[in-house]
Amino acid sequence: MTRLKNGEHMVDVDRLRPGVHIKLVGVPWYRHPFLTSSFRIKDFETIETLHSLGVEKVIVIPDKSLVTPLKVTKRSLFHAQSILNWLRLQMLCSKKRKPGWKS
Repeated sequence: MTRLKNGEHMVDVDRLRPGVHIKLVGVPWYRHPFLTSSFRIKDFETIETLHSLGVEKVIVIPDKSLVTPLKVTKRSLFHAQSILNWLRLQMLCSKKRKPGWKS
């Protein structure tokens, strides 16, 4: 974790969870789907979007966050990876469904 000014620090995207306020680094505004480059993570799909954009690190703004980023442990990394794998599977399944099919 890299400390920056005003208590802000840089963390890996894998440590994010809903409620953490972030600032994107090195991603021009026209290369991401978000309204601004600084926002609070609302759901796990937002984290998946960051991964799909190739974002590896973001700046966390603690004063605007509702929760802290995840601590780095083998268990938390496994849990985060499991959630991301599940989301990827859901996205794949939703793309393969044909209109009119019932789930």
